[in-house]
Amino acid sequence: MIIYFCDRELNILGHASTELPEGIRISQDKTTEDVESGVNSFECILTWDGDTRTELEQGIVAGNYILKQSDTKYDSLYQIVETESDTKEQEISLYAEDAGLDLLNTLCPAVTLENYSIEQMLDYFMPSDWTIEL
Repeated sequence: MIIYFCDRELNILGHASTELPEGIRISQDKTTEDVESGVNSFECILTWDGDTRTELEQGIVAGNYILKQSDTKYDSLYQIVETESDTKEQEISLYAEDAGLDLLNTLCPAVTLENYSIEQMLDYFMPSDWTIEL
């Protein structure tokens, strides 16, 4: 598995893998899908060496994104919620949740929309820093 670290504009900042021989390594990865709450989460431990620590710390800032290829037909976009660094073991524990959680508890203004396309409706209700490519 390979995951990519991205900023808020989805610019790739780095990557980690369970199988590549060099670079940032992933271990103890766990994806959880909670059907009742509708929350998907991703947890893992990332290990670094002397050359990759700075890249890793800059890429996994809370609020940044993780792109993860799924075992199912859908790939996933997670937002980093929390990280915890252990410099002695040269590893960082990472916890991320669905990027769509940004939209929870967002109040939409009252409006009557008639004869609008789906794209126009989404543009109207989505936060200004979100874009959807249709």
